[in-house]
Amino acid sequence: MSSTAGSVGTAAAAGSAAETAPTLTPTKTTGDAAPPAADGTNQSATNHQPSTPTGTAAAASIEDNTPADSFLFASESVTESHPDKLCDTISDAIVDACLTLDPSSRIACETVCKTGVVIIFGEITTSASINYEQVIRDAVRDAGYDDPAKGLDYKTCNVIVALEEQSP
Repeated sequence: MSSTAGSVGTAAAAGSAAETAPTLTPTKTTGDAAPPAADGTNQSATNHQPSTPTGTAAAASIEDNTPADSFLFASESVTESHPDKLCDTISDAIVDACLTLDPSSRIACETVCKTGVVIIFGEITTSASINYEQVIRDAVRDAGYDDPAKGLDYKTCNVIVALEEQSP
């Protein structure tokens, strides 16, 4: 699965008219993000204004000679099998397991993975008894990592669970 950066579309609810999604509007920010001045000095050291958009109607900036209608839009897109997606899938599986058995669970859990290893760490408070290693292996298997040649095998990967209870 991948997405296209900066695309804006329409959405239609069943039985209702299509609504147009809001469009991206160019903005200019001031404050900490100010680039160095032409003389090489750092404008952000002397400019204590908050970093807030000034809108599209602003004239060209005197500080950095950037037209008001220009902006930088950045986005990241990864495929389904990317390690970031796998980590999200594993974290979601942990959250689902906790909340299914104990709806009042409190979960602050992160996942990292590397060739042959998956690590979860953080703080979880739940009354449920959960085999975290099995939840992780099931999520890795369901994501299709079933062979060491793929970089991760749910049957043989090292699983490190570094969880503790949250403070009250």
